[in-house]
Amino acid sequence: YVDAEGTEVIPAVYASATPFSEGLAAVRRRALLGYIDADGDLRIEPRFEYALPFSGGVAGVRLEDGDWAFIDTSGKVAFDLRFDWIYGSFRDGLAEVLVDGEVGWIDRSGDWVWEPSK
Repeated sequence: YVDAEGTEVIPAVYASATPFSEGLAAVRRRALLGYIDADGDLRIEPRFEYALPFSGGVAGVRLEDGDWAFIDTSGKVAFDLRFDWIYGSFRDGLAEVLVDGEVGWIDRSGDWVWEPSK
């Protein structure tokens, strides 16, 4: 990571890195993703195959068991819903998810706004 003047502010020690969102950026170490803060400190240990940007205090990740879930900024699962796929971060307070081949939408508290359907 570099600042606006091109000065390195976080050393390039990761295989890949994403832009910061809500103060955290996903970084890849070996085959797994975790999150660093703006100082370059590892805030969430790399343990995810996929990791989306934070939005509204949560981020979609693929867990070790292959399910997708949303985590909070401490790395804990935010609510007890599991998904086959998360299509992206929350937009306008909603996230599109896939469960058993059906698409649904949840709000930021993990409540269904539209139950999964084809």
